[in-house]
Amino acid sequence: MKCTASRTAGKAGPASFTHELTQCAWADGSAVGIVRHTVTKYTGMPSSARDRLGAEGKAMSAKELSEATAKVRGEVRQEK
Repeated sequence: MKCTASRTAGKAGPASFTHELTQCAWADGSAVGIVRHTVTKYTGMPSSARDRLGAEGKAMSAKELSEATAKVRGEVRQEK
């Protein structure tokens, strides 16, 4: 399993954003999967626009997502 975490920031006029992405991928003889967690934060925009734009908080760390991914992978294998 390979996990990565990245962060991108940008600005356009008074509005700015921060996008956090953490993802884990695995492949073996019985399954292939990708688990992702993304959070995009916007500032400098009216609250009515921000409410519709997604999650708040921080994206999971690569370690946290790897633990969650291991659970998902185990559940996928148990269903077969």
